[in-house]
Amino acid sequence: MRKIQMTVALLASLALSARASVTEARVVVVKGTVTTTAPASSQEQPAVRNAEISVGSSIGTAQKSSILMEPTPGSAVMVLEQSKVVLTADDLKKTGETIIGRKTFLNLSQGKVQAALAHPQNGGVDFKIKTPQCVAAARGTVYSVTTNGNSTTILVGQGSVVVTWTFHGKTYTKIVSAGQELTVFTDGTSTSPDVTVQDLDALRQFAQEAALLLANDESKDRGFPGYFSSPNAGPDTSQTDPGANGTFPGQTSQVTNK
Repeated sequence: MRKIQMTVALLASLALSARASVTEARVVVVKGTVTTTAPASSQEQPAVRNAEISVGSSIGTAQKSSILMEPTPGSAVMVLEQSKVVLTADDLKKTGETIIGRKTFLNLSQGKVQAALAHPQNGGVDFKIKTPQCVAAARGTVYSVTTNGNSTTILVGQGSVVVTWTFHGKTYTKIVSAGQELTVFTDGTSTSPDVTVQDLDALRQFAQEAALLLANDESKDRGFPGYFSSPNAGPDTSQTDPGANGTFPGQTSQVTNK
């Protein structure tokens, strides 16, 4: 009986030590006109550098405007022009001061979001972008999601993204790998369009610039070892650098120069 009590006490202490806590997304860079609206509020506030965006807040960008934010250490999200996004979840799971899990959910109703997720040195990453058509989930990945209300397009620059959607009660799942693109339509159909070198280069450039911005932040160590490979391994260009013919390894039929 005493052993059982000790075991229950130990499990309880472990549950308390591995705790999840809600955090805020930090604003890193603002360009143009960007507003945030707090939960249960209708008043828009201008987004400013180093401000914190709480869970439930909505973000809106005007024409020629964008915002780069850091939802959790090791993740960067760029909301591009004329976009509407809601931060629906942003959690850190810790044991003591060690981060062992990160969770971020975004609801994109209009526009485009780019995301870069570093390979975590420890713990897991649960990162999802939801649109009216589907959910795009990733771990250590660089990808973009674009929606216009009638369709959603997912472009992957590094790693892979699991895309799921439901139509007439049936759930569909597709894995989109580096160098690939998937478009999901409101009627439940999907297609894999050709991917341009220019689009992939732009996505890779975003990730590199975001990593530099966060790594150079002097406020504290952001825990940002790099997006493209394991910590200190340097960029992994095996699937993101075009070859002599302008194609990407394993994606010969899908990458085109336009």
